Amino acid sequence: MLVLLAASRLARGNIDVLMDRAPTDAEAMARAAISSVPEVVLQRLRMRQAGGRQFADVVIGVSPSAAVGQGHAAADAVEAAVGRALPGSDIVVHVEPLEDAGIRERAHAAAVAVPGVREVHNLTLLVVGGRIELSLHLKLPGNVTLEAAHDVAEQLERAVCEAVPEVDTVVTHLEPLTEPSAGREVPGDKRTIERIVLEATGKEPRELRLLRTDGGLVAFLTLGLDGGSSLADAHASASEIEERIRRERPDIDDVIVHTEP
Repeated sequence: MLVLLAASRLARGNIDVLMDRAPTDAEAMARAAISSVPEVVLQRLRMRQAGGRQFADVVIGVSPSAAVGQGHAAADAVEAAVGRALPGSDIVVHVEPLEDAGIRERAHAAAVAVPGVREVHNLTLLVVGGRIELSLHLKLPGNVTLEAAHDVAEQLERAVCEAVPEVDTVVTHLEPLTEPSAGREVPGDKRTIERIVLEATGKEPRELRLLRTDGGLVAFLTLGLDGGSSLADAHASASEIEERIRRERPDIDDVIVHTEP
């Protein structure tokens, strides 16, 4: 009986090493340490113990827009955090970009499938304290009550979290859906708008129309820009022109700019 008892104690003390398995409390401590590192999402953690020493294989996700130096700094921060939690451990950290495009697509598909949802846009992913937060704008008919709109928003948040388990929190911004309004083209002074576009792009607008709608006067213009310029540059040019038109023509209630090569 004494021999069997001693053998069982030895087996219990070495079974984790033989099975290449780490104690549960060590893994919990490592996960807690990694979650304390900002702007980092834990994707995989494998731990084992050998010779009284912990070995951690960590895979973290960072923003796809992060530079190489930022990814390396995040890996160093994770390694330091786990090292403080488990002194003497051997830690290997691998960095991967978060697949935010896939997350956005799945989140959008889950959101628009919720009954009552008319439009979803401006999906934004944020990494806060190791957790992924998704914010989005939700459009519903303007005549629904706030209570009914809130119920739809809660259904949407649950649907997105179920369809995209990577997302920890969903924040919705409620907006009324813009209903179609009548409009008619009207004559008006276009010289100011043409001058602004010429000064900003070196060319006159390819098309310029002024429409009178229920919401006021709207300017529609088409800009011809260099086809090799980036989309960000084209958007910046359109935004600058729009802002200048609003300042110099306060009688115009809205400006819609279309860019093309």
